[in-house]
Amino acid sequence: MIRLSLICLTFISLIMANKPRSFNAPFIINTNGSMVLNINGYNYTLNDKLNLKVEDGICDTDIDFSRPNEKEKKDKKGIRIMTVACERETEDDDSTESAETMTTTVKK
Repeated sequence: MIRLSLICLTFISLIMANKPRSFNAPFIINTNGSMVLNINGYNYTLNDKLNLKVEDGICDTDIDFSRPNEKEKKDKKGIRIMTVACERETEDDDSTESAETMTTTVKK
């Protein structure tokens, strides 16, 4: 969850800045043909279904940015799913192995 907080703080700091700033964000085209932006060590990818994926090497965060349906437009609110999957290390008596944990946060 610490990684998610850093992502949120990055967006908040860009929004709250006194003066608009622009910078060059390097990108690559991955094997799927998607453009991947690399900003401050985070890889950002937006697919054709409007799912934003943020990767930092430890955690993968997927956020659904799909357009609102008619009911959501009428109600002026809705729900989107955010999935955070992180790897953490667990220690055994003689060895260290990697274990994967997943947290799903639903925002209303």
